[in-house]
Amino acid sequence: MRGKWLGLAVGLVGYVCAVWAEVPLREDAQGTLFGTDRFAVRIDARNGWIAEVLCDGQPVVTAPATAQAYDIRQDGAWVTGSGQAIERLGVERVSPDTIRCRTRAGMWTVDALLQLDPERRSVRRWFDVTWHGASATKIKSFWIRGGVLPLAEDGRYLLPAQYPPRSVAAAELTADRRTGSWRSPYVVIGENGRGWSVMWALDELQPYADRGSTGVEEGRGEIRITQSFNMQGHVRNGVTQRVGDSWLWVQPNDAETALRRLPEWFAAVGQMPPEGRPEWLKRVILYSFHPGGTIGSNCRDLGGFPAATALLPHIDGLGCNAIWLMPLEDKSIYWPRDYYKLQEGIGTPDDFKAFTARARSLGMRVWQDCVPHGGCNEYPRAKEHPEWLAQNEDGSTLHYWCFDFNWPTWIDYMRGVVSFYMREYGLDGFRIDACGGSKIPNWNPDIPYARASHAQAQGGFAMQRALREEVRKVRPDGANLAEVGASVHGAVSDSTYDFELCYHVLHDFRRSPADVFVPRLRRWLHEQQYAEVPDLVRMRHVESHDSLRSGLWYGADAQRALVALISWIHGIPMVYHEMEDGHYEAYRRIFHVRRHVPELNTGTADYLSVTAPDGVFACLRSGER
Repeated sequence: MRGKWLGLAVGLVGYVCAVWAEVPLREDAQGTLFGTDRFAVRIDARNGWIAEVLCDGQPVVTAPATAQAYDIRQDGAWVTGSGQAIERLGVERVSPDTIRCRTRAGMWTVDALLQLDPERRSVRRWFDVTWHGASATKIKSFWIRGGVLPLAEDGRYLLPAQYPPRSVAAAELTADRRTGSWRSPYVVIGENGRGWSVMWALDELQPYADRGSTGVEEGRGEIRITQSFNMQGHVRNGVTQRVGDSWLWVQPNDAETALRRLPEWFAAVGQMPPEGRPEWLKRVILYSFHPGGTIGSNCRDLGGFPAATALLPHIDGLGCNAIWLMPLEDKSIYWPRDYYKLQEGIGTPDDFKAFTARARSLGMRVWQDCVPHGGCNEYPRAKEHPEWLAQNEDGSTLHYWCFDFNWPTWIDYMRGVVSFYMREYGLDGFRIDACGGSKIPNWNPDIPYARASHAQAQGGFAMQRALREEVRKVRPDGANLAEVGASVHGAVSDSTYDFELCYHVLHDFRRSPADVFVPRLRRWLHEQQYAEVPDLVRMRHVESHDSLRSGLWYGADAQRALVALISWIHGIPMVYHEMEDGHYEAYRRIFHVRRHVPELNTGTADYLSVTAPDGVFACLRSGER
């Protein structure tokens, strides 16, 4: 069914793809050839791995000189890296467009499944890894060779959305220098200087996927690609662990064109904003605070819900139209002991209801913070349900951030928490704290899913999906904000963070001259929007409760300029409690523009086409009125 769906998705973006036509498979003197004259892969006769990727009969991607096509970390040792040879066991067709390449390395077998789309010139790979030893063991990592791209004099490669932006020309290659992409979807784009570009990426959204990376090793006139999967867990004789997906897409164009076509790949693999994401989300100007007060005062300098309610007209006058309330549950902020009891000193349930009613009367949305990592392993909930705690390899558990995001009954418990607050207090959704997944792999041998590492990325997806579903049961136009930066989470949550902007990119503003910083910023924003889930709504901020005050970093004038920036680029601007002190009128004017120019809320953003001096930031926001 996936093949049919993929063909439909590709067809919608301008291809004619006969997915059900059988892709030719034949043997020749150099191995096994799978594909057509337009696009094919050759499987090495020795190690069963891709030896060449051919376009119009000519090799574009080749194999490295080494026969080490992959490696498995078994406990503390690498299998093929320790000298174990890889043996080809055979190639078989499993569907019209998919083959299985079977290999063995010692007591392990690795089946690489290759799905080929000759019209699109793409190959998708996923892997079945099986242990055949008499006693159980552990897998700690798995990586594969992704091929070698020879570069002509005009060739180069890109690492999209890294900061500062990275485009490395063939003349700049340094033998054995290593770099790569460590941000989902781990994209590397190479342009060979002979009319072809190649994109490598990982699809982390598959239910068997783990976090990964795409590595680049530079050579003389070439780049060598590896792709790694952080798969970890107990393995038993004959039990197969599946991991993936790895993608390679060859195009007859340059690297910039390949970058701009990445949204087609996201659509094809299903990494798109979740269905039903409400339109009001893009119009949010967010104000974050705790009813008790600021973090610096241990949430004690405001006074609780009555004082917080009195603050709402001030926030409304600033131009903010949504509130993010930081965690309210006992025992303290981000240390949830009793999810159904309010923290001491912030007020009563009726005070909370009065707050949300007043906010709603001012036309404000209200998000509450939700903390699914569970708090502390010494709290009663952890004692009653020790199975909910993620375990280290020795069976110990963490003191904090200790619960397993992928444990079904823990997910159900958090569903109940979300449902209670939505119904009781009339919320519009939740900001979900630290929700990328469990802090550690869960080595509990009795986990109800495939392997220990699925407590992490897969746990994050499962928790976010469940809590979003619960919000929408109560309020169909509700939404959530996930405190996670990886693009892929924009396919399961309505909005996500932009950590990179706040903690890395904007700090270059302090260090670099404007005529250096601004072109970098424009290029980075351009690459970011193409190299992530299309139309992803990110929260843009210059400070939060987790950071120093931005005025200390940048000074007053620069801070105001950065608030204008985050308000006028694509995304949700956020103000943290008292950040507006000394800037109220400036912020009010900035947010007035944001609220009254529709293109700044729902329009698209073009960060490169507007001509401006190097030290002046400019972008084009456009849309229908």
